[in-house]
Amino acid sequence: MIDATTIQTTVEHALAHHNAGYNCAEAVLLATCAVTGCHCDCVPRIATGLGGGVGSQGELCGALTGVVLTLGLLYGRERADEIEKKEATRAKTAQFVRQFAEKNGAIRCRDILGLELNTEAGTREYQARNLKQECCAAAITNAVQILLELKDEWEPQPG
Repeated sequence: MIDATTIQTTVEHALAHHNAGYNCAEAVLLATCAVTGCHCDCVPRIATGLGGGVGSQGELCGALTGVVLTLGLLYGRERADEIEKKEATRAKTAQFVRQFAEKNGAIRCRDILGLELNTEAGTREYQARNLKQECCAAAITNAVQILLELKDEWEPQPG
């Protein structure tokens, strides 16, 4: 069972990675892979282009995509014929996305931030309003918490 202390520690690690300069996707992927034990030489490189809503285009939130990558590493398939793994991972991903949207009010970076990061004016406003510490930190926190709570639900410990 994943306890509240583990969840809080993982959130803190994700936020520390973010504050150290990693984008939301990289920060979430690094922290969630560490706590879940999924290791891959591609982490965090695989998430680098996802920050700012995929290349700073304001699309899917990086915190969300970081978790989706973690779900793939944890539950995804290695061969095309592993249909059950494919469907199970899709279902887990859909459940996560629904909860993320409910908690954050949106799944797109531009909707969560309320601005366009791919413009000079949007970037200035992002910095002036300290949205990294406000909106992004909240999305990262929510993403990590939701993932770990769901993982606990999906993988109940015997007892």
